[in-house]
Amino acid sequence: MVKDDFFETESSFKSINFSCTGASHIKNNTVCQDASASLNTKWYSAAVVCDGHGGEDYFRSDRGSKMAVDAFCSCVTDKAFVKCFDKIESESELPDLISQLIKSIIFRWNMVVESDLKADPVTEDEMQGVSDKARNRYTLGEKLPAIYGTTLIGFVCGKRWCFGVQIGDGKCVVANKWGQMFQPIPWDDTCFLNVTTSLSDENAYEEFRYWYAQNLDRDFPVAVFLGTDGIDDSFAGDEKLHDFYRLIIKNLAKAKTMQPLAELGEYLPTLSLQGSNDDISFGMIFNPNALRWDAERWDGVGRRLYVYNSGDMDQDSYEKSYTHHTMLPLAVGSYEVWMGRSDRRTVEILTVEDNSATIRYQGEEYTVTRSHQESIYISERQATYDGPWHEASEVTKFTLL
Repeated sequence: MVKDDFFETESSFKSINFSCTGASHIKNNTVCQDASASLNTKWYSAAVVCDGHGGEDYFRSDRGSKMAVDAFCSCVTDKAFVKCFDKIESESELPDLISQLIKSIIFRWNMVVESDLKADPVTEDEMQGVSDKARNRYTLGEKLPAIYGTTLIGFVCGKRWCFGVQIGDGKCVVANKWGQMFQPIPWDDTCFLNVTTSLSDENAYEEFRYWYAQNLDRDFPVAVFLGTDGIDDSFAGDEKLHDFYRLIIKNLAKAKTMQPLAELGEYLPTLSLQGSNDDISFGMIFNPNALRWDAERWDGVGRRLYVYNSGDMDQDSYEKSYTHHTMLPLAVGSYEVWMGRSDRRTVEILTVEDNSATIRYQGEEYTVTRSHQESIYISERQATYDGPWHEASEVTKFTLL
């Protein structure tokens, strides 16, 4: 149940989750193979979504996805994990913690699978419809965890650190405070069409991917969306998927209550029917106050020009390397923007169309669209007071939001 008192808490992040049976599963009277969960503690908020494999070879994948959700939740609420996460001082400590968490998730899931197989051995009725190749393996007792096969996407957000882990398909989308949407966890090219890596794989540890950030990073999230492939297959490409998530943020920020999320849970079966027809699991971690304070950044699409500038052009100043962010209104005009080295430069917006803008910067004209981010690179050799020549570099990126 979604509660409006989420907006009355002092905690930075909150999380919610929904799962629903796909339209095709309802039509064929088959079980939902998805599972999800969310956690809110005094240290962090977390969410996890899992998608049990379709196909008759994976006839207990509905159990496997629930076991994976339980394994993730057990691991991130383990006292040892909480103690380590709460005491992290340096970003360099996160990879080891994440690596240990992944190993723990795999271990716990396999232990539960093994226990379930002992308590409830595979029956001949369950083997009906299984492919010959799989039947031969299962009969020999080989690769039995595959019948529980599932994907997993899990994310944890605290006040200072956040990270996400994933095996298999589905997508994790992060929204940062600049109004940008992106998918931070590296994609696995072996996940294609109906083929996916799995928690049941013998080399599952090597197949896990992850991403992390600290609260000072440009891309530290104000919202994180987790979705099994039943969601992303319902949209024609990532841009449409991001628009859907942007609409959720917009409605949530404007309403200042949890009602839009309650309505989202009710809408997911319709999304499945009109889209993928597959089971859907959705998780969201968000900072209610940040979304409410920056509501205008989510009000529509293509109304702002985000300018990101970084470099090390001036080795003799206190600002040896720099990063600056500026948000400009998408309207024809001339704007001064702080571009590092303690100076300002002019960005001219010459024309504005529905999904594009023409700009002039450093004497050159560029076209920026929703699907094309323009990057301008500058490099030069600079003499330093006390040493050899320095190969300086700078990049300025223009993104339509």
